[in-house]
Amino acid sequence: MSQIAHTRPPAQKVRRVESKKYLAWVRDQPSVISGQHGCDPHHIIAVGDGRMGSKASDLLTIPLTRAEHNELHHDVRQWESIHGSQWQHVAVTLARYVAEGLG
Repeated sequence: MSQIAHTRPPAQKVRRVESKKYLAWVRDQPSVISGQHGCDPHHIIAVGDGRMGSKASDLLTIPLTRAEHNELHHDVRQWESIHGSQWQHVAVTLARYVAEGLG
């Protein structure tokens, strides 16, 4: 009886989506943490394929104030333990975009 090698299929390179329209909309949203306005679009980090220097798709952004953004970049794990998963906030942000009939 022959053994079947269990290997992963080769990883496909995912093309990074860029959308100035979506980023402008995210900037106009209240922070997912504090509800304050004047936000930066934060591209999620410490997820995905983990390549150094790679930036997440523009669709994987959340609105954060500058202070919240800095706090997240200082310690991602601590930030997520306090505020929840970046993925969860992305899902809420995208759902809001779709609910407004924009996507």
